[in-house]
Amino acid sequence: MNVMPWLIRCLFIVSCSLSASLASQTEWQEGKHYLVIPIPMGVASATDPVNVAEVFNYACPHCRDFEPLVLKWQTKLDPSRVNFQRVHLAFNSALENLTRAFITAEELNVEPTITEAMYTAIHDHRLRMQRVDLIRRMFVGNTTVDAEAFDETFSSEKVKEELLSSYAKARAWRIEGTPTMVVDGMYKTSTSQAGSHADVLRVVDFLIEKRLKERN
Repeated sequence: MNVMPWLIRCLFIVSCSLSASLASQTEWQEGKHYLVIPIPMGVASATDPVNVAEVFNYACPHCRDFEPLVLKWQTKLDPSRVNFQRVHLAFNSALENLTRAFITAEELNVEPTITEAMYTAIHDHRLRMQRVDLIRRMFVGNTTVDAEAFDETFSSEKVKEELLSSYAKARAWRIEGTPTMVVDGMYKTSTSQAGSHADVLRVVDFLIEKRLKERN
């Protein structure tokens, strides 16, 4: 049996697959893999790191699935080039306390712990975490924050301002679902554009480099 034609055919198939894979990772197209935000909001100055925001919600199962990838990706960021932030978005008033919980966690420097606990409570234990007493119990039970510090921060003007800011950003960025990644207030992408959670982050990497080049 002459194996050469078979071998050549296999090599051709592998070559085509690799070419397609590389193309999908490098040739990200505007309007297909990412969208331009008509009225930019949150654009960094030319000398500052590029702003990247993850818009998410604790109650969103897709955000929970996206979480491990984001955490791993975040560790590879160069703070001198990229300023990463998270924006918790409540799509209705019933979920506003989840946003308050996230902002409170950031203010009290316990956000990673509370985010993990929130995802576990909501998606693994099927708990409805919108009630303030449940949120308070989570903070006290999982961190060194006491009830008094929680109450003071949760009801503070700072948290209220950040809550309103999250709505303003969502309107400006025209967020239709979560998770959505916004790059420098000018571009956005999600799984509906990129195709997968992993590709969302590849598109974001591409857009970060695009913004750095545009500045120059």
